Amino acid sequence: MKHRILSMLTALALCLSLLPGTARAAEGDAGPVTITDNDGQSVTLAAGKYYVINTGVGESGVTEQDNLPTDKAYLTYESGTLTVFGNGTVYIEGTMALSGDLKVARDPTAQNNAYLTLTRTGDSGPALSLNGHTLTLEKVIFFQVVSSDQPAVDGGTIRFAVQSRNNIGIQSANANAVSGDLAVENAGRVNISGVSPMFRGLDVKECDEVWISSYNDTELSSIIDKITIDRPISLKVFGKYDSDAGAPIKTEGLMMPDHTVWTDGGALASSGTHFIRDSVTTPTAYRAGEGWALYTPGDNDTPAKLTLDGASYNWTINIQQADSVQLELKGENEVKNLTANDMTLTGNGSFEGELLTGGFTNNSTGTLSAVVGVKVPDAAFYSNTVYGKYDTSDIGDFYVREHSPLTIAEGAVLTVDTKSKLILSDGPANLTNNGTIINNGVVEIHTTQSIADADISAFIKGLKLTGSGTVTVEKMVSGSGPVTETYTHSGLKLLEPPGTDGKLDLSSTDTADDSHWDTQGYKWEVTKGEDDNGDPVITNATLTLAPGFNATEVKLPDTAVTIVTQGESTIETLSPSNNPPRRRCDHRGHGGELD
Repeated sequence: MKHRILSMLTALALCLSLLPGTARAAEGDAGPVTITDNDGQSVTLAAGKYYVINTGVGESGVTEQDNLPTDKAYLTYESGTLTVFGNGTVYIEGTMALSGDLKVARDPTAQNNAYLTLTRTGDSGPALSLNGHTLTLEKVIFFQVVSSDQPAVDGGTIRFAVQSRNNIGIQSANANAVSGDLAVENAGRVNISGVSPMFRGLDVKECDEVWISSYNDTELSSIIDKITIDRPISLKVFGKYDSDAGAPIKTEGLMMPDHTVWTDGGALASSGTHFIRDSVTTPTAYRAGEGWALYTPGDNDTPAKLTLDGASYNWTINIQQADSVQLELKGENEVKNLTANDMTLTGNGSFEGELLTGGFTNNSTGTLSAVVGVKVPDAAFYSNTVYGKYDTSDIGDFYVREHSPLTIAEGAVLTVDTKSKLILSDGPANLTNNGTIINNGVVEIHTTQSIADADISAFIKGLKLTGSGTVTVEKMVSGSGPVTETYTHSGLKLLEPPGTDGKLDLSSTDTADDSHWDTQGYKWEVTKGEDDNGDPVITNATLTLAPGFNATEVKLPDTAVTIVTQGESTIETLSPSNNPPRRRCDHRGHGGELD
């Protein structure tokens, strides 16, 4: 009898290690643990004892002894922790009852995890009586509770200490599998079989799959409605055998927390474009990063529906199954490109990416940060609009053409990344800015015909660009072909930079020079005197800058220098010569800016 009690304790330990609730088991009320063999003889586990699992023919339960067993599987118990010693699969014949939370731990010296089965024959009660407590399993791969004519388990929690691919099995041949409310946590798969009603309620947390077999059920929704989950899981529910079909009735797919069950479409294509075609005829769930893309097919009278729930996908989703699609947003979603014939946006979530459609209606109360391309009727091109905050960092260069015009919506912000360009291929006429453009890269304008500098400047100024980038204009000049010019965000055309690398070195220039005024926009004036030795020196100097002066560096002599700006000028670095302590630099201008 002691031997049978030990076997039951081992099985219980394995079960607890597979189920969630380790922390609760360690911290909760430990309480006594009782193992009862098939003859009705009970053993209450105590600290300092050894419980050998009885495995002989006709034996059950566990046997208590004071000395350390040799060559036998056994259990020990102390302070709410049941430790299993031994290798391989452990079978405990009998029942186990908890009066507090219990943690089942594996022998710390064992190299392999344990398999544990608790089996009860007869009608004296559940094989495992949790009594509302938590059984936590550590280093247990498989935990199974089997009963013949009684429920296998009553109400409580079975959990693995950590999330794992380990399995839990609960089976009753002629009774409901669970007599109360059961919670399971951190399992790879949970298998439950028995007679309806299977359980009063099943709470599933951090598990991957749930398989349920109901030997006499024909209405499977009554089972599904009793299951609560914290995240989508793979679900299979088998009911009564259908002799006409030659198989049990069943429901299987991906179950969502709202109790809907979807066909499992797997993950979206790993690259390129994921097409949703006419072959999709049932509601189908696709994994999109850490989130979901849930598609309900449409027909001639009803639009299809695509729900994005926390979806992340760096490729294209192309919906070809329906002419009209309702796009519902939940949570935060990021999809590089979503294409559909006609699209209506709903929901309160957010979307970041590109939408390409034949028609667009925004009924969403959430946040849209996207470029929306709407096909122009009777044409083969799209008109694009930026909504919300959109950054080009994910797409690279952004082209605006006659056949793909761009509008920045009111309140929207388009940011040109430092490594990107906003390229106006067919001139300025195809860009309308009703919002804000932050240019940290390059706005590149190509003109196909001769345009006056004043008109180009007015257009650039009208864009109200901000940021740290530049504007380049490639324009046609009669008789000489294309010429590239650089402008500031305010529309000022920058002059030719000095030197070959934009550096102007005046540190040793002791004579006046105005020869570069018309081309590079600067002139240099000096006043000379004598030093203490009577040698000629520059006593002060004046550097006058025309509007559009543009240099990467200006190096000044070791003397007092006045810089006069007549308009907006750009100097990236202003450097003194070798003796900065003696240098004095004054700046005065006429309403211009010196950057």
